[in-house]
Amino acid sequence: MNMKKFKKFFVNIFHGLKGAAIFFMLSVMFFAFLKILYILLDRNLLLSKYTIGWIMAAFVVVGFIYGLIAYRKKNHHYKVYTLTAKNFVINLLLTIVFTGYFWYVLRNKIIPSNTIYLFFVLAFVLFYAFSALISNIHHHVSKKQHKRIRKSTILAAIVFNPIFVLIYLWLFSMVVYNAVYVPCGVSAVGVDRNVYATSTKNLGIMPQERIISIDNVPVKSLQDVKDYMNSLQVTKEVTVETINQTYLVKTYQVDDKRYMGLLLQEEVCPRTY
Repeated sequence: MNMKKFKKFFVNIFHGLKGAAIFFMLSVMFFAFLKILYILLDRNLLLSKYTIGWIMAAFVVVGFIYGLIAYRKKNHHYKVYTLTAKNFVINLLLTIVFTGYFWYVLRNKIIPSNTIYLFFVLAFVLFYAFSALISNIHHHVSKKQHKRIRKSTILAAIVFNPIFVLIYLWLFSMVVYNAVYVPCGVSAVGVDRNVYATSTKNLGIMPQERIISIDNVPVKSLQDVKDYMNSLQVTKEVTVETINQTYLVKTYQVDDKRYMGLLLQEEVCPRTY
């Protein structure tokens, strides 16, 4: 392979990786929006780590192929997302600022030492699209070519802005967490402080008592509790069985939702595959 062919091969790989990085960002957004949908539906999103891995791999492969196509056709996306000194510096500065903030907020927390480095790498990849878009918009504005700025470019810059990217990453981390850990129990940690929960407080339920069932319906997650409480047609006494004993707990209604007055904590265990 001569030098010219080697350079061409390297350039193709580079642009393919650039497309893969942008589509990796899109995969994170995909899981973030999916998580938002499940939150709105008041349900848990439980996917296996293999499902998440295959979906993200599909995004990355499609992105790599699209990066090659964009480079060979020299289309709009190639021009927008081309790596330049300007967008590289913008991306680096954004990454340093947000990584510094991440370190400042979590500096007194017990977290793995390599987390900060992982965050830096992820931020650098996820912020690239925004940096390239801002660089492209600035180029058109400085050249007084406002009419040539596509609305889709401005919209993408809004969607890919660093604040939104961190929100996507946070929601995505919740999806990954649920893929690695699975709910394996619910414990009572206290009683709600309101007038409706007075009778519940007098029952003497001990902190950290694990709840086994409610009205003989097995409970393994907070979602199980929510589902059962929402299924009640009227407020009534429910039978709460714990590892210690059985309690009769009065339910009450607030804004069409029913509660027992118990503050609950979900326990998780490593998910086995």
